Amino acid sequence: HFTGPSDQIALFPGELTYEVPNQNIYDFASSLRLHNKTISVSQDQLLLQSCILKNTAWVMGMAVYTGNETKVGMNKKDTPSKWAQVDQSISSLSKLIFGFQLLILTVFGCLGITERYSGQERWYLAYPDESPVYEPVIIPTRFLLLTSVMIPVSFKVIVDISKYWIALGIQWDLKMYDNDSQRAAVASNTGICEDLGQVEHILTDKTGTLTENV
Repeated sequence: HFTGPSDQIALFPGELTYEVPNQNIYDFASSLRLHNKTISVSQDQLLLQSCILKNTAWVMGMAVYTGNETKVGMNKKDTPSKWAQVDQSISSLSKLIFGFQLLILTVFGCLGITERYSGQERWYLAYPDESPVYEPVIIPTRFLLLTSVMIPVSFKVIVDISKYWIALGIQWDLKMYDNDSQRAAVASNTGICEDLGQVEHILTDKTGTLTENV
């Protein structure tokens, strides 16, 4: 029996058997074998990473998981990026149009290659007498250039400029200026400005914090 923390803890005769690292913070299956007795150890005896134990003179513990193998470490996830609904719609439509564009250049490219090597003369196409080796690649590439206007690059630029001016309008809005702190509203992310106009209800359980921050 130990009466306090000391170097004798290294002579602790127990053996702890625990499960492999996992991200379930509400479950911990292990057993402690001490003096030929098996004692069950559950999550009630597990102190998670970054937790602080108070009102205790001393405690005897053992590190079972370290680094990224801790339960808290395995539950860490990357911060999700804030992506506006307009950007999501533009991205989905761009992928759909690009897929349709690939379909067009594949079909018409194959038809062009077949027509080119069919042996029939097309004087208005002005084909050279000797075809280069890379000509089967040139024909689909021509259709790719012809259909490149299906995804207008200028549209994305116009949308970004519009969102920037919306963010400036929020910062210049006198109705959103706080006289007590002498501070105006700050739009730190222009990508979600248009989503603010779609908010109808705000649900929160921290009214004090919300009203103080606003």
